[in-house]
Amino acid sequence: MENMKSVPAIEKAIAILDYLEDKYEGATLSEISTSLGLAKSTTHGILKTLTKFNLLTLKGNDSRFVLGPKFLSYAFSAEKSLDIIQVAYPYMVELRDQINETVKISVKNKNLAVVISKIEAQKEYHATSRIGAQFPLHAGAAGKVLLAYSPTSEIEHYLESNLEKYTDYTIVDPALLRKELQEVVKKGFAEDRGERFPNVRALACPLFDYKKEVVAAISVPYLATPDEEAEKQRVLTSLIEFAQKISEALGYRY
Repeated sequence: MENMKSVPAIEKAIAILDYLEDKYEGATLSEISTSLGLAKSTTHGILKTLTKFNLLTLKGNDSRFVLGPKFLSYAFSAEKSLDIIQVAYPYMVELRDQINETVKISVKNKNLAVVISKIEAQKEYHATSRIGAQFPLHAGAAGKVLLAYSPTSEIEHYLESNLEKYTDYTIVDPALLRKELQEVVKKGFAEDRGERFPNVRALACPLFDYKKEVVAAISVPYLATPDEEAEKQRVLTSLIEFAQKISEALGYRY
C-alpha cells in the first residue's frame, strides 16, 4: 500500500470533507479555499462534484457547504456491518476452531458479495480470502445466499445481466440459476462446487436479524478433497449450527 500512487484530486476532496467534518454551520468556497490553501477554481470544481453526489449540500443564503445526506447512508451501512462483525466474531472463532477451516462473513453491495470479516484456518493448506474482497453473486456460496434472499425484482434484474463464466461449474443460464436460488432458500444454505475457483468448495448460510431479514452470509471455503460428500457434511453440520447462533445473537427468533 505504501508504494501505491495517490490521486491528487481525491486527496483534495478528502481534505475538504475532513475540514467540514466539525463545521456544523458550514463554510463558504472562499473559507475552504483559504483554509486549505487550494486554488478557488480547483475548490469550486471539487465542491460542485461532491454536491452533485450528495456528499455535500448548501446551507442558507450565503452558500455555506456542509456534509450531505449521503454520509448518513454510509454511516448506517458502516454501523450495520460493524454490529454484525462484533456479534459474529466469537462464534466465527469457535466455528473455525471446531472445523479448522476459514470462516467468512459477507454482505451484498449492489451486484457483489463483499467480505467484511474473516477468521483464517490454522493449518498449512487451506482456502483463504481477504477482508474487502469482492465476488460476483452468481459464482460462490455466499453470493448465492445473498442473491437468493434478495427481493424478486433484484434477482430478476441480476439474471438479466451478463453472467460471467469463471469455471466449467459456474451457472450462467438464467433459468438454471433461478432454480438454484430457489433451492438455496428451500434448503437454507448454498454450495459452491468450484464455480469461482476449480479447486475450492464452499458452503454458506444466511444470517438473519431481529426483523427476520438476511443481513449477511456466513461461509466456509475449503479445498476440494477426494471424499467430497463427507467433507461437505462435516462442514455443513457445524456451519448451520453457528449460523443459527449468530442469527439469534442478532435478535432473530426461530
